Amino acid sequence: MGENPKIIIISIVVFSLFIGIFLRIAYWQEPIIEERAEVQEEKLEEPVEEEERFGLNGWIMEANPENSFLIVKSAKDGKSLKAFIDEETRLLKIEFPEEYPEQGYVITVKTEIGVADFQKGDFVSLRSKENIAGKTEFDRVIYVYLYPFIVSADEKQKIQESSD
Repeated sequence: MGENPKIIIISIVVFSLFIGIFLRIAYWQEPIIEERAEVQEEKLEEPVEEEERFGLNGWIMEANPENSFLIVKSAKDGKSLKAFIDEETRLLKIEFPEEYPEQGYVITVKTEIGVADFQKGDFVSLRSKENIAGKTEFDRVIYVYLYPFIVSADEKQKIQESSD
């Protein structure tokens, strides 16, 4: 064997290190992975509290002027919420001008409306004085803004034809 014994010893040490590293990565990671999986399961089991929510954007599903409420399907999560309207609630239709100025700001036109002016499929934005997270109905509505330009006629037709 004409090879240098130092090279053989160094080769054996380097080879052993590679084997050790491979075994460490392949087999000793399993307890860590299992521990992380247990922590994930614990997090999933904890009840998730909804954040505070005072506003809602969505589509009108029902407007009831006799009982002064609107049912709005949330654009965020698809849930329907009933908003009771009182005499302090501002109901406004937000419209843009036909022509835009070349420079400067676009001034929107805000028109006071009533509950009867809302139709199924209209897109609205509303704000409440109370936290509405996790609720299905609420009152103390500050304002409801109707945005007729957000929903196309086709989209509105589909919403009007849907059952909810």
